[in-house]
Amino acid sequence: MRMSLKTTLFRDLILSGSDTCIGLINALIHRYLDDAASTDAISEKLRQVCPSLYRNEDALCTKVNEQLLKARTNTMSRMDKERLLQQTLETCKQIPARINLAHVCQQLSACQYFGGVMELCCVVAEKLDPQHRAQQCYSGQQEDPAAVEALLARKNCYQQMCLVLQKLYTAAACHPQSPSVPKSPGPMVQTTPQGYEEGLSPLEAQRLADETLSLALQSDDELCHVAIFDWLTDNKWDDKLLEIQSPHLENYLKRQTVGQVGQQQQTDLVAKYDLLWKFYEKSGQFIAAARVLSRLADAHSTAISLPMRIEYLSRAIVCARAAETSSFGNAVQGQFLYEMEEKMDVAKVQSQVLEAVSRLTSRDADTISRLHSDLLDVTQLYEQFAEPLDLWECKLAILHCANHYNSALVTSIWQNIINAEVKKLSSADTETKLATLGSKMKTLGRTYAQSEQFFPLEFLVKTLETYSVRWNGPPGWAVSIILTAGVSFQRLFAVYNRLYGAKDVVWQAEGKPNHLLKVLADMLNRLVDSSTGGLAALVPTADRRALIGQCVEAVGVYLTDLFCTTHATSPALIAEFRTLQGKLELL
Repeated sequence: MRMSLKTTLFRDLILSGSDTCIGLINALIHRYLDDAASTDAISEKLRQVCPSLYRNEDALCTKVNEQLLKARTNTMSRMDKERLLQQTLETCKQIPARINLAHVCQQLSACQYFGGVMELCCVVAEKLDPQHRAQQCYSGQQEDPAAVEALLARKNCYQQMCLVLQKLYTAAACHPQSPSVPKSPGPMVQTTPQGYEEGLSPLEAQRLADETLSLALQSDDELCHVAIFDWLTDNKWDDKLLEIQSPHLENYLKRQTVGQVGQQQQTDLVAKYDLLWKFYEKSGQFIAAARVLSRLADAHSTAISLPMRIEYLSRAIVCARAAETSSFGNAVQGQFLYEMEEKMDVAKVQSQVLEAVSRLTSRDADTISRLHSDLLDVTQLYEQFAEPLDLWECKLAILHCANHYNSALVTSIWQNIINAEVKKLSSADTETKLATLGSKMKTLGRTYAQSEQFFPLEFLVKTLETYSVRWNGPPGWAVSIILTAGVSFQRLFAVYNRLYGAKDVVWQAEGKPNHLLKVLADMLNRLVDSSTGGLAALVPTADRRALIGQCVEAVGVYLTDLFCTTHATSPALIAEFRTLQGKLELL
């Protein structure tokens, strides 16, 4: 500018040198401000001699700068400073389009006048967009250039609010450095942690940050709230976002869940849906939360694993039950809850299929991915996975889940389950075989023993006793397995009694014709053994009398049969059953 002045004629300065003249005026004003002098007199003089270059708005801007500089001095009392800052704020409101908003907000923030920053930004945003075109652009009602420009102008205003909030919350997160041993001798050096530049302790910064955030959210402008929501989301402060009491938060979260494509976008979308259901749950809208969770569980996405889907279903069921409790429910909610519980049952079976597929040596990555990326129905699980891959336990689980009963199919599946387990134990010792097969049957029995259709007891008893004979297992091995699985003693005794009465040649073929009688003797000893609880521990009170009568009658049959046999084990069994007969009659 100095070089320009040296070569500029006075005529040119007057006719076309307005920029240079404005520069001279600014230099003059800054000289006053740098000297901490009042600008009232020079502003008045400039207004008189060059009103076209120095308008009333310029004078007000100058006054604002003067007041901000004065407020930053340490010579003023707190009350005087607040009064001066309030005057500055009122002045800024008169010329919202002329002030340098970022500079003024920075100065107000330096004076710790954070509420003034929030108020000023809202006023300037309103003045720059009095017709609320930005809201129409945000809502998708209007997308002309003027509306887009208005939206950008409002966003720039709200960005200043977020910068102040960011600064406060950053200061609140700072912690004083812990005392430590100095690395070199000498006087202690005072260090100030980052975030303390305004003289705020973390506790005070936290208080001011929360107050300032509350003031910002008092605005009626939805776009102001959206800017704050975006800022909290960008900082990953989801908990703080969900704590906000805003009428615009639900609409914001719903807008965030608009479909996206791509792996990263899918992950982000899941995070947005997570925020939405958490918002509904936190605000007591349980059925809405349950429906969002259900949508997440059903979504076709590689960003959601099967365990996550099961967790979403579990939370959806909890929310649906809470909705029924809180509002006494209705038919629609009841139906929804029922559907969620059915879907959970199928999802658990799918998890079982996934686990079985993962154990296969020939497992396929695409197959595993398919089981993760969707919730499948029982037909798909059976036809596309369990059947072609020979997943016998999964087949049984699918039939049980679907309540699809086919006697021959169920028996065949159980036979294959046992055969597969026995095949794996081909090289093991007897003790390992008995323990491993017993453990497998106990585990499966606890799941299916109460469903008689899917737990063919007579077939399983005969199969287990056949292996007990071959492996020289103890007489009570199979009985212990079945009782542990949850089958009642009286039901099991009836099965063994029928099995004995069938006189199957398998026992003779195995060389142990009295095997079942040994097992029955062991069962009756359990019944009369008071040291382990006996009858009281095994049979409900209402069923005891009938069971004892059946046992006494059966023992008579056993003794008659034993008197007619010449096997080496018969005499010992006769003596044992006579003793049991006496004890049963005493019961």
